[in-house]
Amino acid sequence: MEQNIGKLFGTIPLTTDSHLDVLLDAMDESSALFILQQAINHAYRQGAFTLGECEVLAKAMRVSGKLMTTGPIDEPQNSGEEN
Repeated sequence: MEQNIGKLFGTIPLTTDSHLDVLLDAMDESSALFILQQAINHAYRQGAFTLGECEVLAKAMRVSGKLMTTGPIDEPQNSGEEN
């Protein structure tokens, strides 16, 4: 039986001492965004942010999520022609 040794940000359970290392080693963009969401929610519950600050952070996460699913925005390529 796995023992719950704690929770990150009050929601992400850690079951062993090495679980944190596994979480860090396996982190990808999707899990990173999820962890940031959990951290922001936890900080808000602890009174770290105002409601307005949380809305700004939530918008930033939505924009980041869109960038992660569509990929980086490419800069226009210079066709070699000068204006």
